[in-house]
Amino acid sequence: MYKLQLLNVVKITDSTAKAQQLRTLGYKDIESVAEKEEADKPVGEMTVTELKAYAKANSIDLGEATKKDEILAKIKEAEGGE
Repeated sequence: MYKLQLLNVVKITDSTAKAQQLRTLGYKDIESVAEKEEADKPVGEMTVTELKAYAKANSIDLGEATKKDEILAKIKEAEGGE
C-alpha cells in the first residue's frame, strides 16, 4: 500500500503505477509512526486485524481462516515456514 501526500491532501493506493503517477504530480511518500511500528511488529504478536492486513498486503490467501492461530498458520505456510 502506498500513502502519498501533497500539501494537506493524502492519497492512498495499492497500485504501484498510480503511486508513481502521483509522485510525478508532486506527491511525496509518507508513513505514519503507527504504520512503521506495525511493520516492525513480529507476526506472532499481531492482532487478528493486523494479521488480515498483513496477509492482504503480502497477497496471502487466508481461505476460510478466521481465528488467530488459523491465520498465523496460513501466513507461515505461504511464507515457507512450518
